[in-house]
Amino acid sequence: MTKKSFSSLLTLTLASTLYGVEPSITQQAESKIQQQSQVSLNKLQESLDNSEVLEGVVIASPSKDKPNYFYHWTRDGGIVMQSLNQIKSSNTFNQNSLFNNFSERLRKYVKAEMIMEKNGYGEPKHLVTGKIFDEPWGRPQNDGTAFRVLNYIRVLEQEAKRPDRDLKFESTIKNSIIDNLYYLSEAIHKADVE
Repeated sequence: MTKKSFSSLLTLTLASTLYGVEPSITQQAESKIQQQSQVSLNKLQESLDNSEVLEGVVIASPSKDKPNYFYHWTRDGGIVMQSLNQIKSSNTFNQNSLFNNFSERLRKYVKAEMIMEKNGYGEPKHLVTGKIFDEPWGRPQNDGTAFRVLNYIRVLEQEAKRPDRDLKFESTIKNSIIDNLYYLSEAIHKADVE
């Protein structure tokens, strides 16, 4: 970046901050953002709707060799579902079939997470079948547990609004939230001590 273009960018940023003016995105840039957004959502849908995996699992990547990322990471899956939930009502994205019956997609994700949490609440990585990844890996990773809880709460809120409420499923989610939060409170305490 040249000094002149940096200076222009800095001036624009300062002016927008001082005067409450938002910089405009060119039509061309907006078009490219829209195109890439659709490509990204389509790739994400392929990752979520893969017939080789436990329903509800979020595959990090279809790559199985050099590098192999064909796994479910607790944190990454949680972030994906949180992000999708936030953008699902956006006019920009809601035309993508990824969001058709999103509440059911989120429900399946939670069911998969409840299977995988039995591998250990701090487990960062799981096989796409829901089984534990039992090779050496950085354990525990507790940030994924927090994202899991946030998604559980979101599903619990959805369940409360369903006309065909499944009270047993709701109870299971509540118990799981308590167990995950208990684990997190213990993990935080241990982190403070060590």
